[in-house]
Amino acid sequence: MASNSNDSNHDELKCEFFVKEGRYKVSPLSTSYSHPKSTYQTNNNTNPVKVSMVTSNCEGGLYGRLVYNYGRELFTFAYKETARQETDNKILDKKAYKSATPLCHDFNLITRSPDTLNLIVGFNTGQIQLINVVKYEIVTNFNESRNIDNSKITCIKWIPGKENLFIASYISGNVYTYDDNLSCSNGPITYSVVKESENFSVYSSKSKLQQRNPVYKWTIGKGSVNDMAFSPDCRHLATVNQDGFMRVIDYETSTVISCMKSYFGGLLCVAWSSDGKYVATGGEDDLVTIWSFHESVIIARCDGHRSWVNAVAFDPYTVFMTNRDDASFSGSEDEANINSHRNCNNDNENSNVLSYRIGSVGQDTQFMLWDIGEDLLSSGSYKKQLQTTATSTNCDSISNTTSRASINDLKIDGISDYTHKSDGTSSYAKTDHNHNNNNSNNSNNSNSDNNSINTGNNSSNSNSYMKASPHLSKSNSFLKEKPEKEKKEKKDKWDKRFGTGRKKHPFGKIHPQKEKVENKVAAPPTVQHQCPNITEVPLIEPIVMRKIARERITSLTFTEDCITCATQDGQIVIWIRPNIVSVLESNALI
Repeated sequence: MASNSNDSNHDELKCEFFVKEGRYKVSPLSTSYSHPKSTYQTNNNTNPVKVSMVTSNCEGGLYGRLVYNYGRELFTFAYKETARQETDNKILDKKAYKSATPLCHDFNLITRSPDTLNLIVGFNTGQIQLINVVKYEIVTNFNESRNIDNSKITCIKWIPGKENLFIASYISGNVYTYDDNLSCSNGPITYSVVKESENFSVYSSKSKLQQRNPVYKWTIGKGSVNDMAFSPDCRHLATVNQDGFMRVIDYETSTVISCMKSYFGGLLCVAWSSDGKYVATGGEDDLVTIWSFHESVIIARCDGHRSWVNAVAFDPYTVFMTNRDDASFSGSEDEANINSHRNCNNDNENSNVLSYRIGSVGQDTQFMLWDIGEDLLSSGSYKKQLQTTATSTNCDSISNTTSRASINDLKIDGISDYTHKSDGTSSYAKTDHNHNNNNSNNSNNSNSDNNSINTGNNSSNSNSYMKASPHLSKSNSFLKEKPEKEKKEKKDKWDKRFGTGRKKHPFGKIHPQKEKVENKVAAPPTVQHQCPNITEVPLIEPIVMRKIARERITSLTFTEDCITCATQDGQIVIWIRPNIVSVLESNALI
């Protein structure tokens, strides 16, 4: 009997937790939003449950809608501010589908009005549906014939600042841009290439009659595109793939400007901080990884989950100044009261640092929170991490960059000799800078009368580079310092074969086709940070770790008055923020 009691206590679901700002408590109204439990539901729902919430200020407080999918059903609830909720929330609308399963959805915040609130829904069949949840009517359908893409839709988002445009990512690895004012073609679609590379390509659809959906097609990485998130300035789109890469894309120019590699396996979720400085990702490595957008480097990892991380988000309502002495907050009630008193009586502003709140949920049924101070993010302790040379700004092999085989040859036991810092913070940075300058100087001097090989500065720089990277393969033989005799023989060989009337080159007169290849190689390589070792960046423990469900948790949303989670079995868990808890408790006393 004792063992059973201990097991039940160990598996008991948590209903509250304490943090520096106060006590969070599960709302009693969570059960009114949740799907009724049943054996069918638990055993047959294999698709993740996603929650979409929208609120707006109206007379008397916040008012909006809460929508979530479960199985082949889509539920719509009226959502009010938690302090003003009724004792029971009835379903406003329930849509059941016969041959398709809703997987993801998103509200259009630009066109919302008292009579219009558009919700875009993506299905496992690749089809898309536009619904006005105020009038409970279906506005239009996209990709009905499934000729655009017939794979599952993994994520769908309205494009910020655009009234009629939205994007949808598919498990096939494609991302499509749709216009809700355009119809979809029922026949085969012809695409024209806009940009093309190994792991990122852009296509536009061609139509003889009029423009139709999709407007654009992106092919990103290898494997499915699992999640997407727009930056707060609406200029950049972060995507995570099953190939383990997070890519940041400049949406206006359709260009990948930076990327990050996971520690292990695929990445499943991504989120931006409210100021656009940092990106958080989670995935199959059981870690939450914090990445600096401006420095393009992993700065911290959050450890605590014991299974895949399904959702991660920054809390935009809990960015605060915190005392340095409170970094080791454990989440107990006594410590919360002590820290609250300490913060209120601390007048030394220099001792406070900006702190970001990050939340995550995973398949281990755990809900976790981390507080990450800006002192840690700017400490520079992550700058020792390993770096490798990327083949392009989007981690792909395209023209004007070195080949992927050459990049692998430049590694010395996993360490590369390039860095993204231009100020030469490491000894390798200066070597790379000098080496690239020498290549450009050789190219600029190719039209001069003196076409002999430079043996002065080039020789010294090359020797310095060789010390940093001695293990060079034959594919990188042009980087080695060659003896003068060998260089002269090579020059004479080219002169004899192609004559002396061709364009000058550091190695002599070369064939025009050979010159084109050399020009591609001579371009300075772009730096991309591969995944550093687990010991090379700070490893952060959670301030809150709570088991809140029996099934895996698939969704996490931060709103002004609460934190909302959804589980695989259709249960909705709403955590009321401390300021709302105090209001409810004071009303109960009255």
